[in-house]
Amino acid sequence: MWCLTNRTPYAAARNWIRDQNGIHWWLVAIRATYDVDHRGRLTLLDEQALRPLRPNTSARQGARACVTTPTCSR
Repeated sequence: MWCLTNRTPYAAARNWIRDQNGIHWWLVAIRATYDVDHRGRLTLLDEQALRPLRPNTSARQGARACVTTPTCSR
């Protein structure tokens, strides 16, 4: 099994995908979560978490993609 060593302050995950020709690809996903203050300045949040991947069943017929659901907090 391949291992991902994340030396960044961001959340990271890895997985294998297979394209329409059956070729395996190693996929690495990185997510950075920031807070925006009243002046518009960004601050990296202490907790960096990836959202779980799920199959996108609304993709065109015969295609599947892993997507995440966007979030917006106020």
